Amino acid sequence: MSLFVNFFTADGFLGTEALFHMDIVMLFIVALPFLLGFSLFFALKEEYDLYISSQKILFSLTFMGLLLFIYGVYLQGGVEPNAKESFFSSAVAFNILVFQIFISAVTIITWFSVIQISLADYKRRVLPGMYSSNHERAVKRVFILILLTVASSIIVYLILFFRL
Repeated sequence: MSLFVNFFTADGFLGTEALFHMDIVMLFIVALPFLLGFSLFFALKEEYDLYISSQKILFSLTFMGLLLFIYGVYLQGGVEPNAKESFFSSAVAFNILVFQIFISAVTIITWFSVIQISLADYKRRVLPGMYSSNHERAVKRVFILILLTVASSIIVYLILFFRL
């Protein structure tokens, strides 16, 4: 139990006021576009089972990471106390947090639906193949949403936890 409690209460290591688990989540979020690129490499090499597995793992870790991120903001008192030492007012910080939550939710829902549709198409043997161009466009949309999620998460993290 002690390790679990320490994970949520230990000081962070990135030089901010964030807790340890927030720093872990931020490292994952920042690395996510690169991890997705590595995952796409499997598809390009026609290693579709590895591509599917890596997408499922990255999706699951991202979902859990974003939940931990929101929980971490709550655990550290929310926007009001953390925004006091920020350049932004607590109202601006709150609005940015709401935007981040909205973008994250849209990203998760869209990514999940692309995974489900793609798995069904793969089982019907029309992907790769007949629906490859549709899948490619859907993946590009998801990647743009992921980049927006990453950017908004970094902004929220810096506004709430970075001190000069």
